Amino acid sequence: MIAKNHYREMLDAFLKNSDILYLGSNPTSFAELKKDIPRYRRYRTLFTLMSFAMQELYLAMDLKREKNWEHMIRVFISLFRNYILSPEDYGPYNHQALTPSFLAFLMDTAQNFEHSAARTSVAQYLKDETRLT
Repeated sequence: MIAKNHYREMLDAFLKNSDILYLGSNPTSFAELKKDIPRYRRYRTLFTLMSFAMQELYLAMDLKREKNWEHMIRVFISLFRNYILSPEDYGPYNHQALTPSFLAFLMDTAQNFEHSAARTSVAQYLKDETRLT
């Protein structure tokens, strides 16, 4: 039940902050996002919500049997790939908030999976759209 509540909260926050969510999906837009401090703070808050929600799902399910849920968790983690892989942004101090098994899963996902938005121009498009408004 707790996992579902965190998941719903995360989805709601992602919907309300979709203007910055995808900006962290590729190195170029992530570097620009970091220069915009208020938006970067929102991005980090989204990461925190995602990491706790996905950790709850990860711990609540048998991912060996629930491959669809495993893939879904990896997709959400991969939205924050550049943040996770940046030691200056996501260092050892931040790792303490997660269980060791989920942290290993998170790091493996960040190192080995790339969100489809990173390979498309969606991040650039969203960055340009937010400038216009």
